Amino acid sequence: SDEVSKFLMDQPDQSVDLMCLGPMTNVASWIECDKTRLLLENKVAEIWIMGGNKPTSNLESKAEFNFYTDPASSAKVIGCKSLN
Repeated sequence: SDEVSKFLMDQPDQSVDLMCLGPMTNVASWIECDKTRLLLENKVAEIWIMGGNKPTSNLESKAEFNFYTDPASSAKVIGCKSLN
């Protein structure tokens, strides 16, 4: 989280695209920290997510790996109104 904060502080507002190629565990933890969440809100222009289903529909046979691995974090990131 400290490394992410340092990186984001040096970036212009709305200039960072965040690409989530794996489970969103780290991004969800950044949202829980007020300092990092505010930086995400100010610095991130777009969040790109590699996932193919809704976190509430997590049947193993149909679930996309990143959502299946950590559905709670997926739901937290997708449901974070300040990042939409």
